[in-house]
Formats: sequence, C-alpha cells, structure tokens
Amino acid sequence: MSQRLDFRGKRWRARYQVGGERIVRTFSTEAEARAWVDLAELRRAAMTFPALLDRLNVTPAGCWEWQGHVTARGYGRLMLDGRKVYAHRVLLALRGTAIPAGYHVHHACRNTRCVNPDHLEILAPVEHRARHRENKNGSSVVHEDGV
Repeated sequence: MSQRLDFRGKRWRARYQVGGERIVRTFSTEAEARAWVDLAELRRAAMTFPALLDRLNVTPAGCWEWQGHVTARGYGRLMLDGRKVYAHRVLLALRGTAIPAGYHVHHACRNTRCVNPDHLEILAPVEHRARHRENKNGSSVVHEDGV
C-alpha cells in the first residue's frame, strides 16, 4: 500500500495504491484529499478484519454495542494496520461515510460504545459542543479530540 498527496495547479491530487490497483482522485482542498485517503485505508483494512461483526451486540434500543476493547471514556477501539482507531469511525468508513478533517462524530443515542452508523452524525466541532450543552441532565461530555 502506498499513498501520496500533492498540489497541482488549483487542485489536490490523492494517489492510493494497494497491490496492483492504483486509484487517483482530485480534490479542491487538502482536507478533502486527506479524508478520502483515510477512508480508503480504513475500508481496505476493515475488509481484512473478519472478526469485526463478532464484536457487536445489538441492544433493544438498536445500538450496535462494541464488545472489543473500550477506552477509559467508553469508546470502542481496535487495531488496524498497527494503528489504534475508534470502532465507530471504522463502521462509518465501511458504510462509505467520509469524516472531513477536524470534524467530530456525535453519538445521537448517547451510547459511546455504539457503532451503528444510523446513530452517528458527522458534526462541526461548534455544533458538536452545542449538542452536548443541550443535554439537560449533564450525562454527556464533549471531548476535544472529537471522538
């Protein structure tokens, strides 16, 4: 696997190669190009991780709770290609949802172990903080790293 980003004229070009397959895409911003490369990496890595579905438990509320490693703050985490990644971000990538650089993933169900893409929203940091402030009982906490 190899990847490369470069700036050509007014456009960013992202090149990604796995085995003999080479993919080249152009983007208007560097953030879009990086998000696309990250998504391609996660999709490729997740396809080589067959035990992913074995680590999910569906709750009556419809949450897909992560049963693998959980961080101290309650987020599911796994290793892909030697990198620690959040499980909910992997499931979004498998669905084909790119997370732009600097954006946060919000658990609408307020269950940090949930990886159900239908319960996850991609939000700008300002909106993410506002959603957590709206929580009247104070049980949710927004984290600066945007997990």
